[in-house]
Amino acid sequence: MTPVVQIVRFSFGLVLVWAIFYLSIRPLLLDILRHRLFAIRDGLFDFAADGGIDFDDINYRELRNDINDLILFAHRISFTRLLLSRWTKEEYGDDTHAAIQQWFSRVDQLPNLQRRKLLEARSTALHQVVAYMFNRSPALYVVTTVLKIIGLWAGGLRALFQNMPKIVEPLEVQARAERRFA
Repeated sequence: MTPVVQIVRFSFGLVLVWAIFYLSIRPLLLDILRHRLFAIRDGLFDFAADGGIDFDDINYRELRNDINDLILFAHRISFTRLLLSRWTKEEYGDDTHAAIQQWFSRVDQLPNLQRRKLLEARSTALHQVVAYMFNRSPALYVVTTVLKIIGLWAGGLRALFQNMPKIVEPLEVQARAERRFA
């Protein structure tokens, strides 16, 4: 096979992989994210419907609106946008950070069950968004996979070193026994 044919076949394969990822997998990931955010919002609604919190409570309404915004604008979520928004935050005079801090301080005033449910819903929604951001980017997906493998390897080494006394103990017992007979 000539080098030109190899290059054409490789290019065709690369375009095919790109098309599969960008035309089918990424929309699927977006649908999964929206489905999970709907489920979180649904759980929050059920909590309010069961009398756990008042539907008119400002903390409930703000969290519900935040989740609605995540659902509505999920197609715009990307790691690049996150980085750009962090760099340009002061230029736009964005005061959302202060609003979020106010929300957290108000939620801290709520009874334990309400506070736990609201914080859990917010945390779960944000975890889903972060997972989506990393899964929709091939480069970030590779980086996180490599980091997971390194983490597993490091965790295995840590476990090995923590269990080293247990592993080496039979050798130590054997050495002591041989020294007694020597």
